[in-house]
Amino acid sequence: MRKLIIIFFVCFGFLPGILNAAKQPQLNKEYSLIDAKRDSNNGVVEVVEFFSYACVHCFKFEPALEQWLGRTNSEMTFKRMPAIFSDRMVPLAKLYYTLDDMKILDKFHNVVFGNIHTGKRKMFSKKAIREWVSDEPEINYDDFIKIYDSFAVGKKIREAKKLTRNYRVPGTPYITVGGMFLTGPSMISENNNTHNNGSNTMRLFEVIEELVKMAGKN
Repeated sequence: MRKLIIIFFVCFGFLPGILNAAKQPQLNKEYSLIDAKRDSNNGVVEVVEFFSYACVHCFKFEPALEQWLGRTNSEMTFKRMPAIFSDRMVPLAKLYYTLDDMKILDKFHNVVFGNIHTGKRKMFSKKAIREWVSDEPEINYDDFIKIYDSFAVGKKIREAKKLTRNYRVPGTPYITVGGMFLTGPSMISENNNTHNNGSNTMRLFEVIEELVKMAGKN
């Protein structure tokens, strides 16, 4: 009996370690390493979502992402970046940066998503975007066009192209952590071999938070 008690306590003594180990992200399954030169961010771990307004998966992922951002205590900064794989993706990327520069992104970010994926509005060209802006009374049309075609927005587009390429972002949505790690919903789904989107999304945010800790130690 005494031996059984000892075995019981020994097993439970190891159990927390086993559980913690199970939570660790799995390299090349739940995340991959980014083989690229990183820009310094003053020691702050930066989490970046590479997305596209045209991506239905990004549209569906957005509510869960916003909920996580509202509750996470991870020591990080977060930003979105339009993924640019070809010139066809530039107009919507410029739309994102223009709204951001006009300080109205918070108000119109989900509006753009909704117009495209719920309203089925094809806003994939500069002409179509200008037509949409002309229908939005809360957006100053002349200011929008001026910023949309500005050098500042063009510079951000070049940076987005460079990072999409250098970080080898394979699609959208994908998340980079500290310029060191790459993960995303599709990696979690493939690893779990399940279609339970709720548990996959929860696991993704667990992975991101662990990667933030790992990046913070480097």
